[in-house]
Amino acid sequence: MVNRVILLGRLGITPKLELRGEKQVPYCQLRLAVERRLPEATVTDWLTVHVWQDLARACAEHVVKGQRLYVEAHLQAGSWTSPAGQRRARLQIMAERVIFLDRPAAAESPEPPPEAEDES
Repeated sequence: MVNRVILLGRLGITPKLELRGEKQVPYCQLRLAVERRLPEATVTDWLTVHVWQDLARACAEHVVKGQRLYVEAHLQAGSWTSPAGQRRARLQIMAERVIFLDRPAAAESPEPPPEAEDES
């Protein structure tokens, strides 16, 4: 059996690192815009990718909104009962590998600091 997801898309928002639980486990979410081609149009799907541990730290430190990412992940199903007693289910995308395809704009062409003018 195979549970593998491969995504190529653009980041919609710069991720923020969170520390979750008693053990303060690093976590962040990637909001990824992924295009899907249909016979009559191209549709953009917005997907949430969950990232944990060192990979979450790297993403939070190095990726910014608009950057292209390649993501390898697996799907994880979960279910629960709502406070109203309704059975709920969700399917989550759990990142295993993230490759940064673009450099952040600020890193591409860093401008040197302005030279101080000598008044003497």
